[in-house]
Parts: sequence; structure tokens; C-alpha cells
Amino acid sequence: MSKLGLSLLVFREIRYRLWQFFFAVFAVAIATGGVVGMISLFQIYDAATARSLAEKEKEIRARLAELSESMRKGSLIQQFNITILSAEQDLASFHFDHYPNTTLPESDVKTLVNSDITTINHLEPSLTKRIRWPEKNRDILLTGIRGEAPLRLASPKKMFNPPVPPGQVALGSELAGSLAPGDPIEMFGKTYKIARVHWPKGTIADMTAWLDLDEAQKILDSPGVINAMRAIHCGCANMDLDLVAKKIKSILPDTQVIIDKPKADTRNSMRSAAEEESREALATEAASRAETLTRITSTALAVLPILLATCGGWLLWLSWFAVRSRRQEIAVLRSMGASSIFIAALFLSRAAAAGLAGALSGCAIAVLLAVTWGTRYTPGFLASDAILPLWIFSAALAGIAFSLAAALIPAIAATRQDPAKILQQEI
Repeated sequence: MSKLGLSLLVFREIRYRLWQFFFAVFAVAIATGGVVGMISLFQIYDAATARSLAEKEKEIRARLAELSESMRKGSLIQQFNITILSAEQDLASFHFDHYPNTTLPESDVKTLVNSDITTINHLEPSLTKRIRWPEKNRDILLTGIRGEAPLRLASPKKMFNPPVPPGQVALGSELAGSLAPGDPIEMFGKTYKIARVHWPKGTIADMTAWLDLDEAQKILDSPGVINAMRAIHCGCANMDLDLVAKKIKSILPDTQVIIDKPKADTRNSMRSAAEEESREALATEAASRAETLTRITSTALAVLPILLATCGGWLLWLSWFAVRSRRQEIAVLRSMGASSIFIAALFLSRAAAAGLAGALSGCAIAVLLAVTWGTRYTPGFLASDAILPLWIFSAALAGIAFSLAAALIPAIAATRQDPAKILQQEI
């Protein structure tokens, strides 16, 4: 028998017993569709929750950034928790006058900047002194600043207290009165433009004017000197504050370091609490995701074997029924010279056709249902989450193999039938 004859017989067999072929296709479609559908749903949930976790992490990072920015805006110069002064500075006088009356060489800033220190950030040198404001005939604190000096080994940070450009001045709320940024103001025989006005703090800062350090040094007749450096303890360094002070003094021996521990502790505890909250939120989300994925997997492992066994039994029964109902046709073919291989090929070819048709239809229906479900119930759903070409191709091959496996034993049984006995029984 030729291959053409085999193909024709398979085609006629399918057409003649269409309902049997349909039920075989249906059984394979249920089996492959169940597997592909379960995998698609698993993939949809996995991809959706992975995106959700990424978004959650992004939100948490944004919240941390917001917190840092809020701390920055609310802090400004009063929230510096490390102050570096001359070793000769009397601390009682410093706290009483609200500014140092001894000086440091400005070169100390460069020494600290180029050192190996990594436990501080936002280093700001300044020169502050009480002075008479001749145009208003009142005493003020004049502070010269140049902005924050970037430490060589520290990661870049957004400035707490931005510099004041030459020719401009920043004012405390009490000094500014009704003036606003952009307005001109006469100070020390020169007209300055107001760069910014600090909101009321209820401290000496309300009576402070900030100028560029070079201009302040000229006004105070103190070239090349400062009288304080302020910085922030880097909480991420996880280093004891006393050790930070010792590190600074080892770099600048002629200094003393004042650490405002309550401010440092408050700042660090706020960051730690926010980071802990972030970790807990992510851990809860990840645990919920893992639990759901485990539940889906357990359900699949419980349901799929039953589904495959049921469909396999169905296909096996259909194959046995086909062999039993075609005993006379098989006997006639054998009497006409058809080999056992040809007979087996006839049944297996029909099973392969049913397997292919069932696998393709099952995959198509499963993907369609998965896409519909994902579109309705999964936020941020992408069609690519449900359409898995590799799995679909594998399922098509598995559907054919599944159908062939169910038909194999009946096909072998068909080849072992004695055509003489069968024809004799039929006569």
C-alpha cells in the first residue's frame, strides 16, 4: 500500500466517522488547553505581580526621596548636626553669642574635602559675625557662605543651603520684613538683590543676612578665614558619632567638633523608620505573591493529572472502539496484502491528525480565554504575558504525542487480528 493510499484512507476514515474524530479532537483540546491555560494564567499572574512589585519599589523609593527632600526643606542650616570650630573657641561664648569669635584658615576646608572621610556630607564653611547694619541702624548677624564643598569620597547630594551669588543677599524673615525675592536692598554701602527670604524659624536665623563668602570677608575685614564648618552626619555610614568627631579631629588637629546628637539621632531614626517600612511593605508584597503562586501551582498539580488521565482514558476508549468497529475492514485490508505496519500507520495517522487539530484548537481557546481574563482582571496586562510561542509549540507536539500514546495499544491490537477468522465469523 502506498503513502497516497494511506493518506486517502485516513481522510475517508475521518470523513466517514466524523463524530469519532470530533470527540478525539475534543479530548486532546481539553487536555492541551488545560495545560496551556494553566501555564498562561500562571505567567499572567507572575508577570503582573512582578510589575506590581517593581511599581511598589518605585513608589517606595519616591516616598524616601520625598522624605529626604522634606527634611532638606525643613532643615536648611539649622539642621546641620556637626559643627567644626577652632580648638581655641570657648564653647560658652559660642553658645551665648550664637557665632564663633575665633577663626580657622579657609585652607582647612580643602584639607577636609580631599581627605578619606566618608561619614559626613553637606560640608558648608562659613564666616559669621555680629555687625551693625548702618542703613537700618540695627545689629544683625552677617554670614558669608560659598555653598557646600563636595567631599572627594562622599556621594553627591542635593544642597541643604545653596550658595548666595555675588551681588545678592539672603535674608532672615525679620530682616526682610515686607521685601520679597528680587527686590533691591541697601546694605553696607552697596545695593544687593534679594536672592531668597527664609521662612520664620523663631531663632537668631531670623536676624541673619547671608552673603557670598568673599564679600562677607571683605566687609568683616577677614580675608582667607572662616570661623565654622557645618556638616551632616551620614546615617547610612552606621558609624558612632563620637568616632566621626575623632576622625575629623585626626584630619584637622587644631579644631574641635560639636555634635548635636538629638538632631542626628532624629534624622537617622526617620530614615531608618522609612527604610524599615519600605522593606516590610516589599516583603509583605513578595510574600503574598509567593503564596498565591504556590497556591496556583498546587491547584495545577492537583487538577492537571486528573484532567490528563480522564482525557487519556477517553482517547483510549475511542481508539479501542474504532478498532472494534472496523474489524471487518481491517481483515479485508489484510487479505488484500496490507502489512501490519500499514494497519498500525492507518490508526496512528488518524490519531496524529486528531492530536494536531485538538492541540491547536485547545491552545487557541486557552490563550483567548487567558487574554480575556487578563484584560478584565489583571492591571497592566500585556498580551505577551499570555501568548507563549514556545509553550504553544510544545503543547502542539505534546498533543500529537498524547493522542498517539492513547492509540498505540489499540493499533498494535489491530495488527494482531487474524483476518481469516474475522472474515469467517462475518460470513
